[in-house]
Amino acid sequence: MAGENWEYPEARFRECSVSKGGEASGCYDGSAAIVADNVTNLFVDYLRINWTSSEITPAKWAHPERIENGSLRIHCIDYSKSRQTEFSVFWGNNLQGRRIEGTMVLPSNKALPKFDIRHSTIKVMK
Repeated sequence: MAGENWEYPEARFRECSVSKGGEASGCYDGSAAIVADNVTNLFVDYLRINWTSSEITPAKWAHPERIENGSLRIHCIDYSKSRQTEFSVFWGNNLQGRRIEGTMVLPSNKALPKFDIRHSTIKVMK
């Protein structure tokens, strides 16, 4: 639906596999716009992400001013210093077969990796 404003909350998670010896591997603790784990024949074509370029925080995202729990201090966040949430484009683990095409997409912060794919046979067209 063209013209609508879509909102996507930040998702943080920790996904691990633990070996018989008790060592964790394949763990990820961070943010990515798209996350896939244990998928066979995943096919993503024409991947596009529109990161917001505005430095103004939308009013509907703001928390109302209120008294903090256990005190009389007013909880008020300064929304004049907003910044883009830092997301990689794609994180994947154990993706078997097919492909991901993401030649035109960029992470929200250029210092982050575009794709972080582990233990997979999927082909990535960067």
